[in-house]
Amino acid sequence: METAAAADDASAMAVLYSEKVVTQYEGLMADEVKKYAADLSALLHDLVEGPVIDTSCGTGHLLMQLQSLEPTRTFYGIDIAPAMLESARTRLPDTVQLTAGDMRDLSQFEDNTFSCVLNTFALHHLGEQVEVAECFKEWCRVLKPNGRLYVGAWEGVGDMMDGGMAEMMETPIRAHFNRWAQQQFTAWASDAGLNITYERQAVEKDFGDENTYFFICSKA
Repeated sequence: METAAAADDASAMAVLYSEKVVTQYEGLMADEVKKYAADLSALLHDLVEGPVIDTSCGTGHLLMQLQSLEPTRTFYGIDIAPAMLESARTRLPDTVQLTAGDMRDLSQFEDNTFSCVLNTFALHHLGEQVEVAECFKEWCRVLKPNGRLYVGAWEGVGDMMDGGMAEMMETPIRAHFNRWAQQQFTAWASDAGLNITYERQAVEKDFGDENTYFFICSKA
């Protein structure tokens, strides 16, 4: 059931990720996903059987890369922004099941469904720590035993709009842009029943020199 907060976030995302912004993302992601090669190699190595879901699929570039590496798997993608989903549909085959959805709510899926859950650069749009913690619990719920979670996020403390990110925005927006600290991610994963098995950090030059944190968790 959609909450008032979720409805507000969906409205904000629809405004933020307009067709113009999505077009910019398409150009960025074509190169950005190439940087994930080592991450994806670790993610897919001896991965248990089962479908994969991207809970913030955006323009679909990550799903496209994964499908090229694992063509026999079933893939799902959800995103809260309509323009992002329309972009993803232009590059992904009909066999990839794309639907509008909220990364916080995977209630349409049963427990222990997925071999892998993905979430890249979406958690900064949540306003409260408790919301992020609930995401990790929900993602763990739908993961199979020994399944894996892959997360990419802006790392640090405070509002990203106080830094270089603000210069990239043409108009003020209502959406959240929160950094979260590495120690917080570790705690959220552990509290949800996940163990971090791989991690790396990098500075993103195309986004105001913001720090990024990528990690893989395993469900016991």
